[in-house]
Amino acid sequence: QLACPLDLRCHSVENHWPEMRVLVAIVSDHSKETPSTVGMQTSVQTSPLLTHRAEHIVEERMVAIEKAILERDFETFGRITMQDSNQFHATCLLRLPRHTGDR
Repeated sequence: QLACPLDLRCHSVENHWPEMRVLVAIVSDHSKETPSTVGMQTSVQTSPLLTHRAEHIVEERMVAIEKAILERDFETFGRITMQDSNQFHATCLLRLPRHTGDR
């Protein structure tokens, strides 16, 4: 386990699942209109879905995705990743003022 801030769980899968790759594509060099920290603080204050996720969804999903990683189950890993990504983006749509993306 890696050193992590707060109560986050950080693990490297490098040795366990060496075939796993992460691709990050930067599609713009422009600064975002809403910095991530500001957007997250606004979401915490105004998005009911964020509270629901924290209280009812995140822990179960963390257990499930950790299991998928341990079992090298890419199908389950991908499904959980997409579900979580879609739901997290929904929190942005429910926050006030509404945020749908930059530019």
